[in-house]
Amino acid sequence: MASAFGFEIILGGQGVIFRLSGKARDDRRQRFGPWEIELRKDHVIESAYEVAQRVLDIVAVEDRDALVVIEPYDNVVWRTGPRGLKLQSTSSIVFGRLTTATLTVRDAAGNVRPDPPYTPPQHHYAYRYFRFSQVAHNTFDGYRNMFLALESLLDYVEPKRPGDGETEWLEKALITAQSRGLDLSGFTQAGSTNPVGDFLNSHYSAIRCAAFHSKSSTGDVLLPGRLADESTVLQQLLAVQELVESLLKSEFSTRLARSGSTFFVFGNRYRSWHRSRSCFFR
Repeated sequence: MASAFGFEIILGGQGVIFRLSGKARDDRRQRFGPWEIELRKDHVIESAYEVAQRVLDIVAVEDRDALVVIEPYDNVVWRTGPRGLKLQSTSSIVFGRLTTATLTVRDAAGNVRPDPPYTPPQHHYAYRYFRFSQVAHNTFDGYRNMFLALESLLDYVEPKRPGDGETEWLEKALITAQSRGLDLSGFTQAGSTNPVGDFLNSHYSAIRCAAFHSKSSTGDVLLPGRLADESTVLQQLLAVQELVESLLKSEFSTRLARSGSTFFVFGNRYRSWHRSRSCFFR
């Protein structure tokens, strides 16, 4: 009988093993429709990523035992087909973009011009939100802090006055920032001549509000742990990050590193498989 991480891989069935953030405290078995979930002191067993999220939700509330799937695409999957059992193991490898370049500036006579002395930029709380976005442990936290960095910078550009509605102020601040060089073309709809309005409609209402609020009765909620929503939020996080970096450069003359990844890295995301806990589905 084939096995992985102590779990038997049953012929004629299907299943997935997910890596978890820690060890469960107690054994637990539960069913969600056709899927069986088993929580052990060292492993969680389930059958699909969404089902894993649901049982972990319940365990966090009832057992005060908060666990997360570290990386849904790092897993062991098996399927039974006409040719027998197929076992597939997927693990992520992270490559940092390391580039080194030297720029020499010369005057008309060919003399090398020395670099100007470095002046630290003015500190602003937007830096704090940016930093917490970069070290976030999940996509949603990364996005929320990056959008807070954007709001903080827009408040610097166009301070919110008492009595200003949130959307009213945001529209005004974006117009001011755009007049000072902020490029909103990444949010502009085809054929549109109103990038600020497009940002408010396609991003603020559809993404920001849906990620910050949880009233599912409206049907406009982005849910952590739902792969499609994670992908959507990640894409928009990177788009908002471009706006934040643009404002940091234009408003504070911030020097942004030219090497390394612009994508935030989740802390402790890539532990070795033999040390990690697992979530198993069957």
